[in-house]
Amino acid sequence: MRLLELADRGFHPEATVADGGQALRAGQALALPGVPCRGDVFHALYEVGPLARALENDAYRAIASRSQLEGALARPGKRRDRLKLSLTQRLWRARAAEVEAITLADDVALLLRWLREDILALAGASHATRQELYDFVVAQLRA
Repeated sequence: MRLLELADRGFHPEATVADGGQALRAGQALALPGVPCRGDVFHALYEVGPLARALENDAYRAIASRSQLEGALARPGKRRDRLKLSLTQRLWRARAAEVEAITLADDVALLLRWLREDILALAGASHATRQELYDFVVAQLRA
């Protein structure tokens, strides 16, 4: 109804932007026939935000775990001396886990930045190039 009222008042945009809601798109097609309705990118970007934050949190936990083990090895004491071999092995595994977690978080952050700034940006490469980049990003995220 509001779009019909706006159209009666002279509202004739070149295009509109909407999410995937069928009612909104049907109303827009009825009120503004011939005006293209483009999809929003907010939801695509919003949905992947929790993934990036979770991976970043995992990386910070891995850093803290490695740091805690290094601290335990650096403290003098008989208990530490008894556990030195075990702590050293745990530290070796923690360092490997830290590198893996940081690398994964950084890689996913880069892919999401490409998605936001190169693929879904308002201005940029041609549609065909964006499709290729999108397919690449999706394949890398799956991997």
